[in-house]
Amino acid sequence: MTRRVGITSVFLGLGASCLGGCLPGSVHDRDSVNTADVRERFTPAPNAPDPPSAYHVQQPPPPPPPSEDKPVVEPVAQTHFPGDPFPGLSAPSVKAGEPPAPFGPPSELAPPIVQAEKAPPESPLLTAFRSLLANRSADALEQLQSYDAASREMLMTLLPMAARVGDGGLNHSTPQETAVLLEQLRTLEGVLRPRSALALNQARFCRKINGFGDYQPWPDDHVFQAGTADQRGERMQVYVEVGNFASRLNGTTYETSLGGVVEIRDSNNKAVSRMDFPPRVVRSQTPRADYFLNFQFYLPAPLPEGRYTLNVLVKDVLDPATGDAASRNASRTLNFTVGAPDLSRVAAKRCYPPPIIRP
Repeated sequence: MTRRVGITSVFLGLGASCLGGCLPGSVHDRDSVNTADVRERFTPAPNAPDPPSAYHVQQPPPPPPPSEDKPVVEPVAQTHFPGDPFPGLSAPSVKAGEPPAPFGPPSELAPPIVQAEKAPPESPLLTAFRSLLANRSADALEQLQSYDAASREMLMTLLPMAARVGDGGLNHSTPQETAVLLEQLRTLEGVLRPRSALALNQARFCRKINGFGDYQPWPDDHVFQAGTADQRGERMQVYVEVGNFASRLNGTTYETSLGGVVEIRDSNNKAVSRMDFPPRVVRSQTPRADYFLNFQFYLPAPLPEGRYTLNVLVKDVLDPATGDAASRNASRTLNFTVGAPDLSRVAAKRCYPPPIIRP
């Protein structure tokens, strides 16, 4: 039975294959095929892209442009978890054959050992001031023994003043306490004044001089009359106010000694006259707080008309405490005009008295 079925299947297959050739239109004549149609069908157009193939990698289409309606997604910052011991650092390298070290929180580092600097010793000045605040004047004076005499005298004046003012304030001081402070300031001025530079606080041509700060100055455009062969020139008075001069105690009195030089120069800065005023000692029962010099002289004759300059040099001849003699000199310059001589005045004999200096 099985054999019959197999033979039947073979015959049925052969019949089906022959049936296609017997149907009308199923046989294609090789001569009847249109060659132009075949060539047109299989020939690609010029500049045409290659047809897609499963063996070529296809590029994905470009993404569409962002729409205004859709929000722009910002990059998300990196988040570090507690298991990351050192954020931002790469993990340590592991050598072959060694198990990696477990990650965990960093161990507590011991603080660096800082060697404490030795505090400098307290200065004797600060120790003396603390003693004065505690009303221990003897201890304060002992702390100031390392200073020289002048510095010690100045500090013993300044420190009690600072302690007194810092105790209750100047607004709470009584008039008597303020008077004590003022007297201490005067004492301090006497210590510092000989050590500072000499100063000429005022210098003026004057018609009349009566005393310190009391004088009648000539106007700036005053013209001094020149002299002739038979007539001396106009008398000139120069008021000079001196500051920072020395007043030295000598026995029971205070002495002050100042001298000066007056020099006249023409418009070409050429010296035409020089007059020396030797120092003289002035004594007083108390230290002088102010001092002035009155230089009096006559214009030399003959002196041509024109513009001139008067140079005034003042010297403090007492031994300066600093040892710098140059610091005890001071000078000022005054300009003046010399005019024609006044011939209407009564002629005087040609005599020139010595220069006059009056303190």
